[in-house]
Amino acid sequence: MTTTDARDGIQLKPFLLLAGAHLLTDAYSIALSPLLPLLVKKLHLSLTLAGMLASVFAISSSLLQPVYGMLSDRFNSRIFILLGPLAPGLCMSSLGVAPNFWVLALLLLLAGIGPAAFHPQAAATAGRLSGSRKG
Repeated sequence: MTTTDARDGIQLKPFLLLAGAHLLTDAYSIALSPLLPLLVKKLHLSLTLAGMLASVFAISSSLLQPVYGMLSDRFNSRIFILLGPLAPGLCMSSLGVAPNFWVLALLLLLAGIGPAAFHPQAAATAGRLSGSRKG
């Protein structure tokens, strides 16, 4: 497999790595739904607290994305692409050992930072790697 498609200027290998990182980042984003009933049972959480946990992740992931977009534009750092899959991977993998609601909420807040940091920089990088096929 070549790294560049000469016809369109696509840098295929880095583009596929970026697509894989995107898959991992989004896979961790949906991991909370099947885990939530287990966490509710383990820590004896009310449905209100369970809903708050889901909201903490969604809010940190969604509302922080424009902030990371501005930082990404300013610094053009690939660290955001590395942080994207790493933060939710580590934090979501630690949910099972969280001793209480507050630790769960903190882990989910930190996990939400990953997709928020990843998506703006990944979108810009995908455009650069796409050559003439931006769509």
